[in-house]
Amino acid sequence: MIYLINIVTKGFIPFCFFILCYFNLKIGGYGFIIFYTVFQAYLFFIDRWKPNLDLSEWSFDEIEIIKKYKLALFLPYGSKIASSLLNGFRWFGLFFFVPLFLLNQMWYSASFIVISFFITGSISVRLDPFFFLRDAVTHGQYQYRNELELLTSTYYKLIEIQMSQNPNSYNKIENLNNDNLNNDNNNTFKKKSKHKIDVSKMDKYCVVCQKKWGKQMRECCTESSIVAISKRKFSKNKIQYFSFNGSELNENDIANMRKNEEIIYKKNLLSREKSAQERFNTQKQIDYINN
Repeated sequence: MIYLINIVTKGFIPFCFFILCYFNLKIGGYGFIIFYTVFQAYLFFIDRWKPNLDLSEWSFDEIEIIKKYKLALFLPYGSKIASSLLNGFRWFGLFFFVPLFLLNQMWYSASFIVISFFITGSISVRLDPFFFLRDAVTHGQYQYRNELELLTSTYYKLIEIQMSQNPNSYNKIENLNNDNLNNDNNNTFKKKSKHKIDVSKMDKYCVVCQKKWGKQMRECCTESSIVAISKRKFSKNKIQYFSFNGSELNENDIANMRKNEEIIYKKNLLSREKSAQERFNTQKQIDYINN
C-alpha cells in the first residue's frame, strides 16, 4: 500500500499545483514553491540527526558511512519514499514550472526552482544510496563499488545488532540467513484459505520490481518473488494477489514478501559483483605473469 501511495503522490501533488496555475498562476506557482520549500527544509532538518553509536562495534569507515547515509540505514523504506517524492518535485519543477514561470516573466521563481534542483540533488542520493550507487556501478562508474559494498555490509551488520538488542521489534522476515528467508517466504505461500483459486490463467507480478512478469525476465524476478494478480472492477482494492497454490494474499503479505526478496536480491547482487571483481583480478594477474 505504501508503494502505491508513493507512486501516486510522487507526481500528483506537483501536477495539482500545475493545473491550478491555469486558473490562478500566482496561487498555483507560489503554492508549489512553498510546498517544495517546506518539504526540502524538513528533509535537510532531519538529515542533521546524529545516531548514537557504540564505537567499539564499528570501524572508522563504517562510522563514516553511517553518518553519511544514516536515514537510509535506520529508516530505509521511509527515506526511499522521501527520495522518490523529492525527485518528483525536482524534475516536475524543472521541466514544467520553470518554462511556465519564464513565459510569464517570473524570473525569481524560475531561478529558485533551478537552484533548488541542484541543492537537493545531494540529499536525494543520501536518502536512497542503494539505488543511486548501484545504478552508477551498473553504468561503469566502478569508483563507487567499494562504497556500495561498505554500505551494504554496514546495513546488514546494523540489522543484526538491532535484532540482537531488541528481537521482538523486528519482523522475522528481515533475518539475514537465506534459509530462514526462503522458509518465511514459503510460509506465506502456504497461507490457509477457504477458497482456492485457479491462477494458471492470471497475469504474473514481481513484488520486487512491481511490474508484470512478461517475456523479458529481470534479475529480481525469481520463483519466490512472483505472484498471480487479478483485477476487480467494483472494489476498493482493484487488484487481488494470489500465491500459486490459489491462496489470496493481502497487502501485508505482499509488503513482507517484498522486504524478503529485496534483501535476498541485494545480497545476491553484491555477491555477483564480488565474484566478477575477483575473476577480473585473477585474469589480470595471469596476463601479467604470461607477459
